[in-house]
Amino acid sequence: LCTLMLQQGHRIDYCAGADALTFAPETFNEFFN
Repeated sequence: LCTLMLQQGHRIDYCAGADALTFAPETFNEFFN
């Protein structure tokens, strides 16, 4: 996931994604897809 985020260059989304993984992994997976 980190590599994909770095490739996209979305540092803000990466930080938001880290919080999503902590609170709601399912939500993050849906957003990532």
